[in-house]
Amino acid sequence: MGSIVINSPKVELWQTSSNEEVEAVIRAVYKQVLGNAYLLESERLVSGESQLRHQLSSTKRFNTLSQTKVLQKLVSSKNN
Repeated sequence: MGSIVINSPKVELWQTSSNEEVEAVIRAVYKQVLGNAYLLESERLVSGESQLRHQLSSTKRFNTLSQTKVLQKLVSSKNN
């Protein structure tokens, strides 16, 4: 499914990955994109996380969605 490398060991997601491994990948993506693995509930990509958990999306796609949300937030805050 994909992998993410941060300032720690490589985190990989496989079809046989456990729920704990999926959660580790989700936290790794948030940490890579935002610099913080823990978010407020309103900041989470609930739909993207669900797709990743149910193997309907790739790690790369989830990472891209996370980056897009961060950019949208930056643009929105500059326009306000």
